[in-house]
Amino acid sequence: GNAAKATTTGIELEAQWEATAELSLRGSIAYNRARYESFPGAPCYSQQTVEQGCVNGLQNLAGKPLTFSPRWDIALGFTYDIGVANGGDLRLAFSGDVNYRSSYNADTPLPPALQQSGVAKLDASVRFYSERSGWELALIGRNLTDKLTISQGSSSAASVGEFFALAEQPRQIAVQATARF
Repeated sequence: GNAAKATTTGIELEAQWEATAELSLRGSIAYNRARYESFPGAPCYSQQTVEQGCVNGLQNLAGKPLTFSPRWDIALGFTYDIGVANGGDLRLAFSGDVNYRSSYNADTPLPPALQQSGVAKLDASVRFYSERSGWELALIGRNLTDKLTISQGSSSAASVGEFFALAEQPRQIAVQATARF
């Protein structure tokens, strides 16, 4: 069922600053207010009661947040890149990023079981490379704090009280070799 009416307002700012020849800083912040203005025929979630707003299998989500719409999305990061040998051709680069997303719900009926809390994730990498020769060796870490977050979810139509959720990627550590021709 489509919502009868929804409104989204917000602002997004992004900046990158080359602090020195070796150090760059980056950041972004997004504020999002996404609400159903009218949604009287929204489906109920599994085991939702009349006291919780479910009448004849339907609920009114007017005034409630849209699915997958965190209020805040903030990212901060840096890259430090220095020449280490061969006249600066051999380089070493360190990067780090922290990404914060405030809470959101992963299913349209907004079941409490699929409410994702706000979470910050940390990514980092170190790269050793040659600008002239085009090769690179990198150690990359994503979601280093190993935070479990929901990418999507739904109530089970087949079973009462059952919810399904797909998790985003857990901690990942990778070694990457690149050759450019």
